[in-house]
Amino acid sequence: MQRDLAAMSATEYDLVIVGGGITGASTAWDASLRGLKVALLEKDDFAHATTSGSSKLVHGGLRYLVNGELKLVRESLRERRIWENVAPHMVHPLPFVIPTYGWGMKGPIVLGLGLTLYDLLSFDRNWLSDDDKKLPGFRRLSKGKALDLVPSLKREGLTGAMVYYDCQMFAPERLCLECIEGAVECGADVANYAEVTGFTTEAAMGRGVKVTGVNVADEVTGAMHTIRGKVVVNAAGPWADKTMAMADETPARRLIRSKGIHIITRDLSGDHALAIQSAIGGHF
Repeated sequence: MQRDLAAMSATEYDLVIVGGGITGASTAWDASLRGLKVALLEKDDFAHATTSGSSKLVHGGLRYLVNGELKLVRESLRERRIWENVAPHMVHPLPFVIPTYGWGMKGPIVLGLGLTLYDLLSFDRNWLSDDDKKLPGFRRLSKGKALDLVPSLKREGLTGAMVYYDCQMFAPERLCLECIEGAVECGADVANYAEVTGFTTEAAMGRGVKVTGVNVADEVTGAMHTIRGKVVVNAAGPWADKTMAMADETPARRLIRSKGIHIITRDLSGDHALAIQSAIGGHF
């Protein structure tokens, strides 16, 4: 894998991608496989931000069902299966235990309906050649079996638990790098420590201006470069709105950032993941 911003500045690309996390990396790989000439630029280490700071899960977004985002959940579940197929050495099934309390919103009826819909939306989850990657449907546990599985559960009001399956990826950074390596093998040019500082534009007939490339600061040498592209993809994650602002564009929807907190603790639930809702804010 060569890093040569000077050579990249002498090339016109079909696609210039800003952001070297998993979104930018997988876009670069996919586009390169389709024969496009691709440049990928990252201002820091590849996968240094959201990708490395994730929950290490490849999931369909069960909680999005609460907001009625069925299309998003379906898309995520389909992509989960695709990653199981594309990267079987990294993406593995993971059973989740969700304790149920009472008979209201946290009870077995409501949760069971949600998990039934989740399973229906993942109707193709087992269209895989590897039996070890196939995911069972959800099942309900009695109170006694739930406590056998997770003895530390709060007992007051406990009515049982639900077990459902998603997937886990222990090293998302590694997967990101493999996507980048795959893109390079197909002809892509990539550079980290290459910060996009602005866009180059030209007049577009009747449509204002057209983005024709990016200005890049080489954080290793201090040199400035211009890299041309027919299309520029903004895959800057939490910085996507700031990246758009460089082109004097305002996102159609405001980007609201959220923060995840990950704590290393003792084993609480064996080989199952334990999903519990916080008393404050309703977060899992």
